[in-house]
Amino acid sequence: MPAPSEPRFAGPVYLLTSDVTMSGGELAMLALRQNPRIVHAGATTRGAFSTPLVKRLPNGWLLEFSNEDFAAPDGRVYEEAGIKPSTALEIYSGGALIEGHWRAVEAWPR
Repeated sequence: MPAPSEPRFAGPVYLLTSDVTMSGGELAMLALRQNPRIVHAGATTRGAFSTPLVKRLPNGWLLEFSNEDFAAPDGRVYEEAGIKPSTALEIYSGGALIEGHWRAVEAWPR
């Protein structure tokens, strides 16, 4: 394969997750972690991959259940357990719901 003629970034890429990373974010994590340059940092993801199937019961209640299986290339399923990062990093320290991600990035050891 010929070398690219344009400048490119060849360093590590840090992907931050937290306990509110779910669904599409988790699917993206499963795909991106196949690249050896990806460093997964933060907290374990939620473990909610599947879009729920919703059914109304005769008594009026709604029943929701997972109806899809998403597995990593090695066959492991992370539904309910979530994906644990390779590098633990506190994302929402001190109840900082908005600025917590940026604080985590700034605190990252250089």
